[in-house]
Amino acid sequence: MEKPIELAEYVLRGVMSRDRLLASMGQRTSRTVILAEPVPIYLVYRTVWVKDDGAVQFQPDIYGYDDLQARGAS
Repeated sequence: MEKPIELAEYVLRGVMSRDRLLASMGQRTSRTVILAEPVPIYLVYRTVWVKDDGAVQFQPDIYGYDDLQARGAS
């Protein structure tokens, strides 16, 4: 995730201050926070993409999804 703290601040706005959020991130315990409204999260997993300069970037497929897609599985 590119900006986890900013995402957490957005999701927890009105529920938890930035200082409290940062302090709780340093702990080794998990905590459940009930939100007033659900927040949809969409994850995109890419192993190949084109950079702004036109170069093709390849990364290892640590989950094996490329192979599944190549075989026609979804």
